[in-house]
Amino acid sequence: MDELYNLIDFYDRVAMHERVPKRYVRDMQNPIDYYSDKEFKNRFRFSKTSVIECLMPLIFNEIEAVTTMRGLPVPQLIKLLAVLRFYGTGNIQVKKKHF
Repeated sequence: MDELYNLIDFYDRVAMHERVPKRYVRDMQNPIDYYSDKEFKNRFRFSKTSVIECLMPLIFNEIEAVTTMRGLPVPQLIKLLAVLRFYGTGNIQVKKKHF
């Protein structure tokens, strides 16, 4: 019976404490500004100009802009670049070169 009282006491103490706000860590750098023209093309297989002037206007309305209060929504440009990277390389992550 003591174990039950200890468990109830534990839950009461936990319930009294405020919840700690979640921490979101996100790299907020814009890939258009961050990468050089050459590195951008190597990563995404399109030039910056092609993405901004041709691809984004064509599919901007097709990519859902999530506006819920849950989490941090992924910007439409980042969604497009993730798809281009996957289609262009078959990978999501950059493989490090071993020297």
